[in-house]
Amino acid sequence: MIFLYNNSTHKSHKARSVWIREFFREMAKHRHVTNDPENADFFLTELSAEANYPRFNMRGGPRRPVKGVNLVNHIESLPHYGKGKHLIFYHNGSRYNSEGVMNVGYMSDNPEDFIMTPPSLKKLNFNRTVGKKFLISFKGTIRKVREPVFNKLKGVEGVTISEKGDGHGYKGLMENSQFALCLEGHLPWSYRFSEIINAGAIPLILKEKWEHLPFHHFVDYDRFALRGECVETLVEEAKRMGKREISRRLKYMENVNKRFFINREANAKALIRYLFPGAKKMDLPMTNPPPPNGDEGCVLS
Repeated sequence: MIFLYNNSTHKSHKARSVWIREFFREMAKHRHVTNDPENADFFLTELSAEANYPRFNMRGGPRRPVKGVNLVNHIESLPHYGKGKHLIFYHNGSRYNSEGVMNVGYMSDNPEDFIMTPPSLKKLNFNRTVGKKFLISFKGTIRKVREPVFNKLKGVEGVTISEKGDGHGYKGLMENSQFALCLEGHLPWSYRFSEIINAGAIPLILKEKWEHLPFHHFVDYDRFALRGECVETLVEEAKRMGKREISRRLKYMENVNKRFFINREANAKALIRYLFPGAKKMDLPMTNPPPPNGDEGCVLS
């Protein structure tokens, strides 16, 4: 069972973030939640580093989230620490994991960690059309870390690179692109990853540090995304892909979007499926690691 802390785990001068408020609201609806801490295996805290949702740079969360030794000390001071796993939500999944703490991050070097999707900052509609206006696109800032990739794509037919103020709106471009480039930003993950899937654009993912993707215990990314280490190769694969194959990939991706990416309700259900792997069988391919309580996992198909 899961116990939800109620406005008691953040520091007194820090408010519960917008993202955490939404996530708690969805988690509270499930039958795996208990009001009795003595009956709980997992304890959901409000500790999160998500500060950009619902708009980038809006500061929809803690301006300076408690980190490092201060965070560890704070978690260990919570009233129910030691009774079960305490869940926190910091971007790097493995950093704060311990016997008493499970960090649900946007990235992780540990394949057993549960990885949550970064929240979408834009409201996008899934477009299942085959034969969209734009073949391959990217909308965003050309940061230094991305420059080598964009230099390789300059003048490449079928590739649209759109910067701010060039006439292409983000929503329109994403929803009308057959494929979309998913690249690193400040960190080896991006809010754009969720938005690409929400829009129905097949993601082209440069591997780099994206080896373990959100919800990878449940989702077979090779059934819809293209992944590799060379952007030119990914672009050529996208160009060669036939309409029947595109349609097949979009069908699976739409199902994935509804089950895992579309909103906070889907995110919450995915976390519960990970924590309680025997709770509900799914019709998506799934290979569970041993769950956090140490029991044997299971394979569902």
